[in-house]
Amino acid sequence: MASSERSNGTRRALPRRARRSFRGPQQIDMESKSELLEPAADMIRDGQVVLIDGGTTNLELLPYLSRERSATMLLTAHRLRWRWRIIRS
Repeated sequence: MASSERSNGTRRALPRRARRSFRGPQQIDMESKSELLEPAADMIRDGQVVLIDGGTTNLELLPYLSRERSATMLLTAHRLRWRWRIIRS
């Protein structure tokens, strides 16, 4: 959820209406998303480096990745990193 943008090396706050919310899309088609999560997590193998971009489906994927693995997860969105820390603790 971006609350600021970079401009000439400095950050400035975005207007509240410009910030993206995960609340609405997170509820859309949860049945279809749920069917994808475990198979997607099972595709990740030990030793891989995995880039997980921001998005509501990927947010729901994180609990499936919490099993012990030796893969490196690169999370691009602050909300994903925040949730990952909670799951892993």
